[in-house]
Amino acid sequence: MKVPSGAALLLTATLLFGSITPCAAGADNAPTPITIAQHALDTPCISERSNAPNREVADTNIDALNSVNPTTTSSPTPSATPSSPPITTPLRGPGALLATPPPTPIPSVTAPPLPTPTPLVTATAGPIFLSRQGRTTTAQPAPTLAPNAIAILADEVLGSEHLDQPGDAVGHVHIISNDGVITADRAHYDGQRYITLTGHPTLVNPTHDTTLEASRILFDTTTRRAILTDGHGATNRGVEQGLLHYSAQTLTVQHTGEIIGEHATLSTCENPRGGYHIAARRLDILPGKHLVARGALLYLGGIAVFFLPTLVIPLDRRLTERHPVIFAPEIGYDQADGPYVKARFGFGTTNTYYGYYRLEDYSRRGLGIGYVAFIGSRDGHRQTHIDFYHFQAHDGTGVTDNLNVTDHETFSKRTTGDFSATYTGDYGPYISLPPSETLSGTVTHTTTKSSLTTSFSKTSVGSEQSTITTAIEDRYALSANVSQALNVSYTDSRNNYNGVTTPISSLHLNTLTSATTKSVDYQLTVDQTDSPIPSGYNKVPELVVHPHTGHGVIPIDTQLTLGMYTEPSDVRSTSRAAINTTFGPALFKVFRTSDLSATFGVSQYAYGTGDLKAQTLQNINLTTPINRHISNIISYQEQNLAGPQSAPFSTLDVLGGAAHTAQELLRIANGGVYTLTLSTSTAFDHTSQPISYQLSSHPSPRSTLILGGSYVPGSGQDFTSTNLQLATPFGRNQELEFTTNIDWQNHGRLEDKNVYLRRIIGNCYDIRLSYNQDLKSVNISLDLLAFPSHSANFGFASQQQAVFPQSFVLP
Repeated sequence: MKVPSGAALLLTATLLFGSITPCAAGADNAPTPITIAQHALDTPCISERSNAPNREVADTNIDALNSVNPTTTSSPTPSATPSSPPITTPLRGPGALLATPPPTPIPSVTAPPLPTPTPLVTATAGPIFLSRQGRTTTAQPAPTLAPNAIAILADEVLGSEHLDQPGDAVGHVHIISNDGVITADRAHYDGQRYITLTGHPTLVNPTHDTTLEASRILFDTTTRRAILTDGHGATNRGVEQGLLHYSAQTLTVQHTGEIIGEHATLSTCENPRGGYHIAARRLDILPGKHLVARGALLYLGGIAVFFLPTLVIPLDRRLTERHPVIFAPEIGYDQADGPYVKARFGFGTTNTYYGYYRLEDYSRRGLGIGYVAFIGSRDGHRQTHIDFYHFQAHDGTGVTDNLNVTDHETFSKRTTGDFSATYTGDYGPYISLPPSETLSGTVTHTTTKSSLTTSFSKTSVGSEQSTITTAIEDRYALSANVSQALNVSYTDSRNNYNGVTTPISSLHLNTLTSATTKSVDYQLTVDQTDSPIPSGYNKVPELVVHPHTGHGVIPIDTQLTLGMYTEPSDVRSTSRAAINTTFGPALFKVFRTSDLSATFGVSQYAYGTGDLKAQTLQNINLTTPINRHISNIISYQEQNLAGPQSAPFSTLDVLGGAAHTAQELLRIANGGVYTLTLSTSTAFDHTSQPISYQLSSHPSPRSTLILGGSYVPGSGQDFTSTNLQLATPFGRNQELEFTTNIDWQNHGRLEDKNVYLRRIIGNCYDIRLSYNQDLKSVNISLDLLAFPSHSANFGFASQQQAVFPQSFVLP
């Protein structure tokens, strides 16, 4: 291997350290420095008599070595007429860099041509050795370090000066490339492609979020791959809390950043033996995407608790939304199933195929096995979801299966299709029903002005019932203000009861023409069904006129409806006109501090049979703040009817009877400390109504207490059961959530108890326990905090509707 010297040392060291000032031999003053972009470290003065100081370069600017364009340089300033320079001999020996051969004497006095920088090495050449004890000759035209080159910086360089011969670097060795920085005490280059580093070797990736250590590192200069023996390290990339620690007998770091470990362990606990760790036969880490552990065994402390053939952990929150992962089995007990174990085994590492296997063992019921997969094409034209579940009962009742397949196809830019198939044979514990099947498909073609949808579906329940439906829907924009929609569907049903098959078929037609102007909106509808079993009513046709009345002091909204209607069940047909008007809501200030809101609506109906009827609705709300902590709300609703309730049609314009009700709500609050709400209502029927109460308080910033129930006045009446909800810290890194009903009629006995206990251990994993008294069930689960999936809610807050309401809604 050639060890270059001279100007090559000057430029390469300048790229590493900044502007380098060469010192004249035997002189104290240095000539004018060669100006190159400065780097983080100070610039040593290199001369024949003095050596450059040793220094660490763990944070050297790596990009400067690879971003230099070898074909770009600034034009030099004109120089004086040169004299014939002496012929100098390149320096040789340890630590010297090979310089560009010196020019021969020029007999003429013409100006020299502009120098052109030439690459020092190519992307496939061996590493460049840089010694902190190197020397330099007079300045030559500056060569440039090629992209993807590898530089080895050390206190001392030993070995041959030829690039294809072995060489050694000793003392504070730094291998610098665009793949990161490797440091060690000693490095040996075999003269062909491999560099072996020993003496506490450490690898830091370019983004400085991963640090690896080993007893030995073998670096391949061709594939830019590093192989670490007894490697271990940590990264925070893709980890939301703490660090991901991992180790392996052999760690292979690819130039893409992917890490492969053989016989590896991983954990997010600072003390894995006190928390958890996972031992795996093979570990694949793709930073920012996913982690795959094959042959994974989960340890809690020093106890092995669960084995997974393949564990896939997403390192990107966007993947966890579609790729759920359970790191440990869910263990529990309930009265119906007895002791049970539920687990999921993830598979797939790409966005085109991934999912998980389900394994559920119920000691009293049986064994369930499931397969859930997401399959997609690389071009995104197909997305398929498969969910299959097979259950084998212990009691010999047989085998049940569930299957749900959905598929979305993009045939072209304008044509798409959605297809699904569902088979349901398992309806739940101890529920025996005939299996049901559903097949459906929809193809939609859209243009700039129209949309055509064709659909098909078939549904059957055992041999008892089957239904086939086909439909066509066409939408077309005639202009910017006029549109037309047409929907035609045909349904063929067959019911089989007691061996008798009854065929039923129906044809449904619906058209809608819409037109919009500046002042009025129009809708013309034809809706008719032809079926041997009559139901509902038909519009043949109906016109709805909705004028834009605007908003004044009191908003007014009016809608006029004219049409011809038929009711097949009563074989009745007549015309109908209806006008619906709403006034309000109108807002007024009364009693200086109170707010009054009122809404009034009236509907008038006229029929071709001569029938007339009308209905009025009114709603009034009065809100009065008494002081900063107390407010009162009174609401009143009234409904009045004139004319027959269900005539001339029995399904159209069926009006409710006359009624009037009132509610009152009193709220007492003290900031965020507590809120007490009392409410009652009356129907003006001389019957006492219960008084509802709800107390929401925060005894501490992290605690919540809810009490809610009602009191029924009257002889023999009293408080009904009170619902109690409590959420509070329960020791360090532990939370308790508890709900129950207090039965005051049974000496205050606690009924319907639910307990949720959560404990964080070692700031690395989360143990959760739940108990339900009604179902007599206990559930235990574990979640790792570091990975994105730890955001899954647990306890009361996981419900879609909050168990802890912050406001009292009037009935």
